[in-house]
Amino acid sequence: RALEQKGFSIFSQRNAADVLRVAVDRYLAQREQQQLGNNIHTPTALPTTLQIGAGEQWHYTYCNIDHRADFAPDLTLNIGTPLPFGETLHSWRFGNVALPRNHFHTILAKNVFQRVDDLQIALTNCLELLVDGGIIELTVPLDLSYDAWMHIDDKRAFNTQTWQHIINDWWHYGWQTHRLEIVSTGLGLHNEYGMQLLAENGNNWEEALRTPRAIDFMNVTLRKRALNDDEIKQLPQARFMD
Repeated sequence: RALEQKGFSIFSQRNAADVLRVAVDRYLAQREQQQLGNNIHTPTALPTTLQIGAGEQWHYTYCNIDHRADFAPDLTLNIGTPLPFGETLHSWRFGNVALPRNHFHTILAKNVFQRVDDLQIALTNCLELLVDGGIIELTVPLDLSYDAWMHIDDKRAFNTQTWQHIINDWWHYGWQTHRLEIVSTGLGLHNEYGMQLLAENGNNWEEALRTPRAIDFMNVTLRKRALNDDEIKQLPQARFMD
């Protein structure tokens, strides 16, 4: 009962007018244009946070994309296929926009990269979408977890070594000026068995990692940065010229 009252108190302090004002103003502006006989939506700048595979996790402050139109994403796009950069796209929320390169400061991808059609294309798309210094915050299931291969669209699994190898092979992917580097990695769990195992072993994550089904997922943060001189020398054309 106390929790219920606390929750009601918190939500009662939220001002619905403030929350809805931006959406209502956009709707009224679009209706006015339609009444004037202009059915073209006035473009609105895209947010600088991109959420890939938003699905039911759609968030108002992000630009939400998904390959399934039935989730009503801001843009219906498949990150695992070549993106239509420069083409005019229609967004029910932002109007007619062109997908910009070097625009997003943050890309969020929770349970996405195990399901994309082509992981190399997906990472290359993210590299092009990010500003210099922009980051990708991703979550994927660990290969020995119950969450791995649980979805009909799952195409690959990951372990603690996977991302290091993927990112170290950056020069295979046709990246000429920038690359992705690993900022941080972490592990997480939500199952009772894993929690109990951690408690019994003094919060020893290494022990949990060696135990199948204990760890559920990996969190990885990647950052876009320019190639340094040594990395430029690793490019295939530079090696060929040598």
